[in-house]
Amino acid sequence: PWTMGFLQSYVGEGAVYGRHLARTAKGARLAVLLESTALGADLTRGLERAIAGKGPRVLAKESYELTDTDVSTQLAKLKGSGADTLLIFATPKFAIQALVAAHRLAWKPRVYIASVSIEPGIMAIARANAPELTRGALSIAFLKNPNDPIWAKDPALALYRRIMRRHHPKGREADVYNWYGMTVAWTMTETLRKAGRSLTRAGLLRAAQSLDQRANPFLLPGIAVRTSKTRYFPLSGVYLYRYDNRQWVRSSALLDPRG
Repeated sequence: PWTMGFLQSYVGEGAVYGRHLARTAKGARLAVLLESTALGADLTRGLERAIAGKGPRVLAKESYELTDTDVSTQLAKLKGSGADTLLIFATPKFAIQALVAAHRLAWKPRVYIASVSIEPGIMAIARANAPELTRGALSIAFLKNPNDPIWAKDPALALYRRIMRRHHPKGREADVYNWYGMTVAWTMTETLRKAGRSLTRAGLLRAAQSLDQRANPFLLPGIAVRTSKTRYFPLSGVYLYRYDNRQWVRSSALLDPRG
């Protein structure tokens, strides 16, 4: 009860992909590359719950260990299943390897990539080695992207740059992880304000369990931070984004991130 994350649940993220497939590709044949940790298991569980009885079918699942050197063998097996859709539930190194392996196998499935592996620098490496697979790839997002021209005049970007230059002048403003850190810090600051004079562990927990923040400037429009004693995943929504081999472009309305 003393730990609260910030991201959507991975079960919920997997469910978003599953619901999208059930709505747009009822005959899809799925292959899943998953990390052999809770990350991979939760994403896969959410996916399978969302597609159950809805049309799309999982034909093959292959896992990898964090100590593996590459995932070429797993990708060959996944291609051999006859799947037309590849879901990459992997961390960045292995996500890139999966796309490169699929490219070398001349496999061109529909691609979904877990949100932990879609930072612009990661996608640039993947695009350089497997452009036909990154183009049109789908994932979810909840943060504004400081590198996207659409936010060039957004007050949040100006605020971000002021804070970076004052407190982290050697940091890269283009690094989305710096933006993410500021997003979480904003919510933490508001939580401390909400706790007021009750700055004890119990007082801070009470504040964290009753958030309703709708003005975090670093989140995408429409996304609030809401918690309760039974809701420990704060984000109220996410969006599906499609990669056009330059940047991620929003491709959905606001979606429920719960599993």
